[in-house]
Amino acid sequence: NSHILIRIALKAEIPIMNTADTDPTFTETRIPWLFRVISDDRMESYTLAKYVYQVLDLEKVAVLRYNGRYGRVGTKEFREASRRLGHPLVIELKFVNGEEDFSDRLEWIKSLEPDAVLVWGNAVECGRIVKQMREMGMEQPFFGCDRTVSDEFLEIAGENAEGVIAGF
Repeated sequence: NSHILIRIALKAEIPIMNTADTDPTFTETRIPWLFRVISDDRMESYTLAKYVYQVLDLEKVAVLRYNGRYGRVGTKEFREASRRLGHPLVIELKFVNGEEDFSDRLEWIKSLEPDAVLVWGNAVECGRIVKQMREMGMEQPFFGCDRTVSDEFLEIAGENAEGVIAGF
């Protein structure tokens, strides 16, 4: 929707203040009256990757992501940042919005013994995933995207939200 809106704004010469679209290509349109007040996926991912690998000194990260543009773009940026920092991802698995049971993918991830898990998706699914991880005994650090910074995520994750680190 945001990309359609900026095309209309371009023709109408209406200023747009972007507060939600984190797609790095959004501002590459070079529309002079388009402004962004939220970091993009590239910046968010690079910040998370540096924190994971250089501050926490973790080695192996598994990713579980939403199978849509938001999950694909954000994870792509994290994957590339990880590779540049010398840490290719252990695995990257997908889910769709509305899913409630992630146990099959979490079992797979658990068997690979990653140092951390990154989840890139909407608040509801991210909350369900961290809750199921903890119920399965997975105590790895949980890293999330900007959509985990929400009341909805906290409500679903409950006490499992304790210690979650998110790029925002």
